[in-house]
Amino acid sequence: MFVQALRAVYLECQRVRGLVTQASNNTYEGEQRGNIAKEINELKEQLISSANSKVGDKYIFNGSNTTNPPIDTNATADSFTGHGDAVEMELIVGRGV
Repeated sequence: MFVQALRAVYLECQRVRGLVTQASNNTYEGEQRGNIAKEINELKEQLISSANSKVGDKYIFNGSNTTNPPIDTNATADSFTGHGDAVEMELIVGRGV
């Protein structure tokens, strides 16, 4: 799940990058740029969803605070709040690894 979520974030960011580059082209008109903006907003929602990925009932991208989502969206504004922490965690996957 962790690797899948990271891959999704990578692909979503690559798509946003491509769209921003595309929109910066002076040949696009307002309606075309509006469509690009809509797609970027959809990708933002997908990025937030990926950031809030869970394994079982635990959020995997929120440091040691695994019971709360790392990203809360504000429904009334175009903003979000991160809730991660700086606690270093160690995961033992097997002897000698």
